[in-house]
Amino acid sequence: MVPLSGAVILAELTPKLTPYKEKSPQQVAEGFLSGRARKKQKAEEKGEVYMHGRRALAPELVNEIRQLQSDGLSVRKISAAINVPVGTVHKYMVAKN
Repeated sequence: MVPLSGAVILAELTPKLTPYKEKSPQQVAEGFLSGRARKKQKAEEKGEVYMHGRRALAPELVNEIRQLQSDGLSVRKISAAINVPVGTVHKYMVAKN
């Protein structure tokens, strides 16, 4: 088997990349806006709030995290109890909001 050089690999990838270069700025903006609207709708369906490109937890879950924290549960136990990643639980436990 012959190893491929960088030029050969680039030549193979170039046709796959060209459609993105052909989009106008308006097409790119429309794609961005439709994606953002889709994410907002998905967050609303889950009862979450969409902010800054990420979905925030529903206020009820945040209150439950704080209640479980005041009951003395660990981050891992809270995470398991409400089925939310440990990092997310920690983020809301540290937040002063």
